[in-house]
Amino acid sequence: MGSESLRDALRAACILLPALLAGCYDGDPSSFREAVVVGRENVTALVIDGELPVIEVGTALQLAATATTTSGAKDLASETTWRSSNPAAVFVDAAGRITAIANGSAQITAQLAQFSDTVTITASDAALQSVLVSGNATVDECATGTYTASGHYSDGTDRDITTLVAWSVSDATVARMSTLGSDRNSLFSILAGSTGVIATRNGIASPAFTVTVPDNLDAIAITPAAPAQIPKGETRQFVATGTWGAVTADISRAALWSVANNDATAAAIATVQNGDVNAGLLSASNGGIGTLTAGCGGQSNTVAVTVVYLNALNITNTRPIEIKRGASVLLVLEGTYSDASTKPLNESATWSTTTVSGTAVSVSNTAGTRGRVTAGADDGVSTVTATVDGKTASVSVSVVP
Repeated sequence: MGSESLRDALRAACILLPALLAGCYDGDPSSFREAVVVGRENVTALVIDGELPVIEVGTALQLAATATTTSGAKDLASETTWRSSNPAAVFVDAAGRITAIANGSAQITAQLAQFSDTVTITASDAALQSVLVSGNATVDECATGTYTASGHYSDGTDRDITTLVAWSVSDATVARMSTLGSDRNSLFSILAGSTGVIATRNGIASPAFTVTVPDNLDAIAITPAAPAQIPKGETRQFVATGTWGAVTADISRAALWSVANNDATAAAIATVQNGDVNAGLLSASNGGIGTLTAGCGGQSNTVAVTVVYLNALNITNTRPIEIKRGASVLLVLEGTYSDASTKPLNESATWSTTTVSGTAVSVSNTAGTRGRVTAGADDGVSTVTATVDGKTASVSVSVVP
């Protein structure tokens, strides 16, 4: 078998049995054992992360099995085999979640085909006595600060418990803490002033760590800039950029986003998200014109937003449309919007048929083939209709011998 045939055979095997064949990969078959395919990902390395060297008895913690793949780093904890050398002290379940059971240490191993990594984790029943916070004492207005929490225990040890504490601030008008697990120790300042950052674990709160926010935000810019035209039903991601002298940074998560209609009596043209997830993502809901605003630290900027709406639908196939018995044809649907733009809408439409005479035809509403008309076994005439957002377009389809 030639090298090309062998490579093709290996690829086929990897597709059929991706999680079982250690060594499958998309490359030279002479290096067959150097990679493993999980799903359609070529994995070349595996590392455990997210662990703490010492965890409190009774504490549970999710570990990540970060694999190096052709499309970047991915957590494959659910596809990994986990084991503990001492489950009586530190137990690990099939998904990589560890639980500290009793005093003692355990080696936690993650195995994915021929790749593995091991970390040592100690469970301790020493009592937490105090918590201290450290981090950025000064944070630019509408910028971001990060913080760590250290716990002092009854056995005299000090541990990094940043990922275990609950974070809060003493003055929410000045700043807020992230709500995301991935960066919940991040602070987003909102307005000049001062606030305390507090970390709490097992009912024990740290002294407030004072953070000062100076009144130094010079300006906010929104991108993409006006004019922004968005079709009804679609979304557009906007970004707020803050300027402090010669320094600029993304402040989308710190900013307060809002959208208002120019015509206050009309239905809202859009909504926009605030906070830590998709901040600045605008969803167009009704046709019209309005203004998007991002504000923070006494500064703000606006972008004019026009939500364009569907004016008409048109099936663009050449007429008359005739198909032979048992054959099929793909109808092509085009929408014309209020700004005179056009867009293909086959996949957005609901398709239906009405039999005029003879044998009925069928039309697909399956993703990827929507609008495909298939003739029956005998002659007939049918009307095929596409509907999008209350608009319709119809066409006559004849089945011929």
